[in-house]
Amino acid sequence: MCFGSAADLAEWASVFFIDAAAPLRNPDHEHLHSASIGFLWTNVSNAKKGRMVIGTAEPGAPQGAIGK
Repeated sequence: MCFGSAADLAEWASVFFIDAAAPLRNPDHEHLHSASIGFLWTNVSNAKKGRMVIGTAEPGAPQGAIGK
């Protein structure tokens, strides 16, 4: 099991999802503009109901799939 920092994803997420002019911006996620968000890469597979999960968001201490 391996986890590694994915700092490059923070900039990408801001440009595409969080910034005011982001093409995939969702007004419901306005609070993310001032949030401290971290990103990790992992080699741990995750599936739910027979479908592969390619990303999750979890508040606070790691939990859920990260606990695998």
